[in-house]
Amino acid sequence: MLRISWLRLNESAGHLDIWYSHIMADLPIYVFTGPSGAGKSTLLQMLLEKFPNSFGFSVSHTTRKPRPGERDGVDYHFTDRDSFLSEVSQRNFLEYAEFAGNFYGTSRLAVESVIDFSYHDFISIINNQNRFKSFIKSTINVVKF
Repeated sequence: MLRISWLRLNESAGHLDIWYSHIMADLPIYVFTGPSGAGKSTLLQMLLEKFPNSFGFSVSHTTRKPRPGERDGVDYHFTDRDSFLSEVSQRNFLEYAEFAGNFYGTSRLAVESVIDFSYHDFISIINNQNRFKSFIKSTINVVKF
Protein backbone atom coordinates (compact mmCIF):
# COMPACT_ATOMS: atom_id res chain seq x y z
CA MET A 1 0.00 0.00 0.00
CA LEU A 2 1.27 3.45 -0.89
CA ARG A 3 1.06 5.86 2.02
CA ILE A 4 2.00 9.47 1.45
CA SER A 5 2.26 12.46 3.74
CA TRP A 6 1.58 15.76 2.03
CA LEU A 7 2.18 19.05 3.77
CA ARG A 8 2.05 22.56 2.41
CA LEU A 9 5.13 24.42 3.54
CA ASN A 10 3.67 27.47 5.22
CA GLU A 11 4.73 26.77 8.79
CA SER A 12 7.99 27.42 10.61
CA ALA A 13 10.84 24.97 10.05
CA GLY A 14 10.91 24.22 13.77
CA HIS A 15 7.32 23.04 13.76
CA LEU A 16 7.88 20.93 10.66
CA ASP A 17 10.99 19.41 12.24
CA ILE A 18 8.94 18.21 15.22
CA TRP A 19 6.07 17.04 13.03
CA TYR A 20 8.29 14.97 10.76
CA SER A 21 10.25 13.52 13.69
CA HIS A 22 6.98 12.37 15.20
CA ILE A 23 5.58 10.64 12.11
CA MET A 24 8.79 9.54 10.43
CA ALA A 25 8.51 5.88 11.39
CA ASP A 26 4.91 5.54 10.20
CA LEU A 27 4.99 6.92 6.65
CA PRO A 28 7.40 5.67 3.99
CA ILE A 29 6.91 8.45 1.41
CA TYR A 30 6.93 12.20 1.91
CA VAL A 31 6.07 14.60 -0.89
CA PHE A 32 6.87 18.26 -0.28
CA THR A 33 4.82 20.58 -2.43
CA GLY A 34 4.64 24.34 -2.45
CA PRO A 35 5.55 27.34 -4.58
CA SER A 36 9.14 28.31 -5.31
CA GLY A 37 10.74 29.84 -2.23
CA ALA A 38 8.39 28.14 0.25
CA GLY A 39 11.24 26.24 1.92
CA LYS A 40 10.97 22.76 0.41
CA SER A 41 14.70 22.41 -0.21
CA THR A 42 15.51 23.89 3.21
CA LEU A 43 13.29 21.32 4.90
CA LEU A 44 14.82 18.54 2.82
CA GLN A 45 18.35 19.61 3.79
CA MET A 46 17.34 19.75 7.46
CA LEU A 47 15.85 16.23 7.35
CA LEU A 48 18.84 14.77 5.53
CA GLU A 49 21.20 16.30 8.11
CA LYS A 50 19.20 15.11 11.13
CA PHE A 51 18.42 11.64 9.73
CA PRO A 52 21.25 10.90 7.26
CA ASN A 53 20.53 7.18 6.85
CA SER A 54 16.75 7.34 6.88
CA PHE A 55 15.79 9.20 3.72
CA GLY A 56 16.36 8.78 0.02
CA PHE A 57 15.67 11.74 -2.25
CA SER A 58 14.74 11.65 -5.91
CA VAL A 59 16.72 14.23 -7.87
CA SER A 60 14.48 16.00 -10.38
CA HIS A 61 15.35 16.73 -14.00
CA THR A 62 15.26 20.22 -15.47
CA THR A 63 16.02 21.98 -18.73
CA ARG A 64 17.12 25.19 -17.02
CA LYS A 65 20.76 26.11 -16.73
CA PRO A 66 22.53 25.37 -13.42
CA ARG A 67 22.76 28.21 -10.93
CA PRO A 68 26.10 28.98 -9.27
CA GLY A 69 27.03 26.16 -6.90
CA GLU A 70 24.49 23.65 -8.25
CA ARG A 71 25.82 20.25 -9.25
CA ASP A 72 24.46 17.94 -11.91
CA GLY A 73 23.02 14.78 -10.38
CA VAL A 74 22.94 16.32 -6.90
CA ASP A 75 20.70 19.38 -7.12
CA TYR A 76 19.08 18.46 -10.44
CA HIS A 77 19.76 16.32 -13.47
CA PHE A 78 20.40 19.11 -15.98
CA THR A 79 19.43 18.27 -19.54
CA ASP A 80 18.49 20.00 -22.77
CA ARG A 81 14.91 20.53 -23.92
CA ASP A 82 15.01 17.99 -26.77
CA SER A 83 16.38 15.21 -24.54
CA PHE A 84 13.81 15.99 -21.85
CA LEU A 85 10.90 15.89 -24.31
CA SER A 86 12.23 12.67 -25.83
CA GLU A 87 12.16 11.07 -22.36
CA VAL A 88 8.63 12.41 -21.85
CA SER A 89 7.48 10.85 -25.14
CA GLN A 90 8.93 7.51 -23.98
CA ARG A 91 6.91 7.82 -20.74
CA ASN A 92 10.05 7.92 -18.61
CA PHE A 93 8.70 10.66 -16.32
CA LEU A 94 6.23 10.09 -13.51
CA GLU A 95 5.33 13.76 -13.65
CA TYR A 96 6.59 16.89 -15.34
CA ALA A 97 5.60 20.49 -15.96
CA GLU A 98 6.85 23.58 -17.71
CA PHE A 99 7.54 26.65 -15.59
CA ALA A 100 9.06 29.93 -16.77
CA GLY A 101 10.06 28.35 -20.08
CA ASN A 102 11.86 25.39 -18.49
CA PHE A 103 10.73 21.84 -17.87
CA TYR A 104 10.95 20.13 -14.48
CA GLY A 105 10.07 16.52 -13.73
CA THR A 106 10.55 13.35 -11.73
CA SER A 107 11.83 10.40 -13.74
CA ARG A 108 10.93 6.78 -13.09
CA LEU A 109 14.65 5.99 -12.94
CA ALA A 110 15.24 8.60 -10.20
CA VAL A 111 12.48 7.09 -8.05
CA GLU A 112 13.52 3.49 -8.73
CA SER A 113 17.14 4.23 -7.82
CA VAL A 114 16.07 5.57 -4.41
CA ILE A 115 13.86 2.54 -3.82
CA ASP A 116 16.62 0.14 -4.92
CA PHE A 117 19.04 1.76 -2.47
CA SER A 118 16.72 0.62 0.35
CA TYR A 119 16.30 3.80 2.35
CA HIS A 120 13.64 3.67 5.05
CA ASP A 121 11.70 6.59 3.59
CA PHE A 122 11.49 8.39 0.28
CA ILE A 123 11.24 12.13 -0.38
CA SER A 124 10.17 13.96 -3.52
CA ILE A 125 9.80 17.69 -4.01
CA ILE A 126 7.00 18.84 -6.31
CA ASN A 127 6.21 22.50 -6.94
CA ASN A 128 2.48 22.44 -7.58
CA GLN A 129 -0.65 20.49 -6.77
CA ASN A 130 -1.34 19.30 -10.34
CA ARG A 131 2.12 17.73 -10.57
CA PHE A 132 1.51 16.13 -7.17
CA LYS A 133 -1.69 14.46 -8.42
CA SER A 134 0.14 13.21 -11.52
CA PHE A 135 2.98 11.89 -9.35
CA ILE A 136 0.57 9.95 -7.12
CA LYS A 137 -1.22 8.32 -10.05
CA SER A 138 1.98 7.19 -11.75
CA THR A 139 3.97 6.27 -8.62
CA ILE A 140 1.43 3.69 -7.52
CA ASN A 141 2.73 1.49 -10.35
CA VAL A 142 6.39 2.00 -9.43
CA VAL A 143 6.63 2.05 -5.65
CA LYS A 144 6.06 -1.34 -4.03
CA PHE A 145 6.10 -1.92 -0.27
